[in-house]
Amino acid sequence: AVSLAQMPFSSLSGLFVYFKNKKIQFREGFLLLITSIPTAQYVAYKFGRFEDTDLGKTIVYGMPISELVYLFIFTFFLSILGVWNLISAERKKKKLSLAENEIVQNLRESENKTNRVKSDSLRSIFFLLLVGIAFGATSSLLGIGGGFLAVPLFVFYFRMEPVEAVATSFLGIFFTSFGTSLLFYFQGKLHIELALVGTIGGFIGARLGSLKAI
Repeated sequence: AVSLAQMPFSSLSGLFVYFKNKKIQFREGFLLLITSIPTAQYVAYKFGRFEDTDLGKTIVYGMPISELVYLFIFTFFLSILGVWNLISAERKKKKLSLAENEIVQNLRESENKTNRVKSDSLRSIFFLLLVGIAFGATSSLLGIGGGFLAVPLFVFYFRMEPVEAVATSFLGIFFTSFGTSLLFYFQGKLHIELALVGTIGGFIGARLGSLKAI
């Protein structure tokens, strides 16, 4: 909850920069939000309740079962995503020639603009809605925003430029994390003073990082 509560203002800081430079793909971003927001709310509510049950408090291997579940899910999601990113990157690398770096960059930009997958097809819409579910679930459960899942999707599937993918994921992170943080607060799971301290650094860092990315 504390980790997630640092993200609304941090992502908003970056969003201002990306919006000014017209890097946000609003259609894909809002399609993602259709399922990510309700999923994040549901998972946060259920997991918050699970921590308070007798089963969730049961000690196994020196820690509550709720913590073991959290660690397992965290490791599982990051492992699967890491393998998928590696395979996708290797496939993309093989398609590129051994030309000079500048030529390679031009090829990438041309490929992105020519082959960008349109989000108005039924298949793309359905895919985005499914990813929104995973985005919302991982965001609320792991407190890491969900951008780690959305950015590779936008780059490898929708052929966005990396900076566009990050900008669009910030849109999802802001709305999803803001709503879920409110839920955690009313559940009594959020230490607001710790979140505020982290928000200060996150707000500055996100702005500097987005400017550097641009």
